Amino acid sequence: MSEQMKLEQIVAEAMAGLSERERYVLEQRCGYRGDPVRQADLAAEFNVSRARVGQIENSALRKMRVSYQRIKMLQEYLPTVLSCENDTFYSRLLIKLFRLKPEHISYILNQ
Repeated sequence: MSEQMKLEQIVAEAMAGLSERERYVLEQRCGYRGDPVRQADLAAEFNVSRARVGQIENSALRKMRVSYQRIKMLQEYLPTVLSCENDTFYSRLLIKLFRLKPEHISYILNQ
């Protein structure tokens, strides 16, 4: 199984515990099928406030962080995913999941 397929499987398993709305918000915010969608656009789609979209997104990320074993497996992919020149769904998701700032990314890539 390729590295990309393993990563996809781990992310799918991590997202399986999310509600349909949480999964949709994360996929849209991280650009699963294209460019990332702004909170304001999702808020209009759901007819809720931007703050509520942020709450849904944060709730989903918290749920994904619960499994220590899964987080450790995802952590192994950080250097590979972040070193890709393309800004992908997986890189955006891992940056949000691990709360990475630019200096953290630089540190990871320079190890």
